[in-house]
Amino acid sequence: MSKGDRLRRSFLPAALLAAALGSAVPAHAKLDTATEGRYGGVYSNACSDAQALRVRFFGDFMTVERAGKAVNANRVRASKTHPSAGSAPDFAAVIRGEVAGGNGLSFVLHHNADGLFAVIEGDEHALAPLGPDVQGQRLRHCDPNRNRLPGAAPAAVPERAYDLMKDARFRAAWTKAIGPLSRERWIAQLNGPAPELRSETLAGTAYTVGAVCKPHDCGDNSLVLLHDAKGGRVLALIHQNGRETLVGAPSPEMAQELRRIWRQEWRGS
Repeated sequence: MSKGDRLRRSFLPAALLAAALGSAVPAHAKLDTATEGRYGGVYSNACSDAQALRVRFFGDFMTVERAGKAVNANRVRASKTHPSAGSAPDFAAVIRGEVAGGNGLSFVLHHNADGLFAVIEGDEHALAPLGPDVQGQRLRHCDPNRNRLPGAAPAAVPERAYDLMKDARFRAAWTKAIGPLSRERWIAQLNGPAPELRSETLAGTAYTVGAVCKPHDCGDNSLVLLHDAKGGRVLALIHQNGRETLVGAPSPEMAQELRRIWRQEWRGS
């Protein structure tokens, strides 16, 4: 055997080992359920103000919003690779997404005794629709339980759309209203990433406003609903891969309200 053959044979196992190690720890991993559960949701320094600067990510849906305008990203990935990783002891992770016509969008997450924070990073072109002074903004998570460090006592848990299913009256009304769509588990059970429930009065009626999206497919599958607890009525707008379905026979005026709320919740406008 020649010297060259011996060198090639000794190099091959080392090369295979290096390739295996490199593939075992990808630099950018698809957002998994555990990561989304730990960090996903809404970040803002004025959580009750829908016009304030805020960032959100649920599954594959990622956005920065302000005053009715939004920059959306898809192909969301989590990463531990960032300059802050070695210098900031409270560094948690980076959530990255792709923006059409731009160089991408990142939320650099930090978690300390003051809470869970997202620092907005992105190129000026991508963030331009939101106005000045967006890049570098540091926003706190709106869920108190995401803000607490491991081992800390839990705070009061905000209610989500899926919590409505605990009410037998709502559950019966919802199941009847969605009809054949009950075959879709995330719709039938309102099972998926969801912002906090809130209240809104429309046409003189007080409604509970809820929203939920399909796990790991928020960009294309999401819904908003209006629940009149007093009257026992439920209205909804469901988006599935670009197809819109109105639930509960809303009037034309209420259908427009549902579209407005859907755009606000899932498109930031």
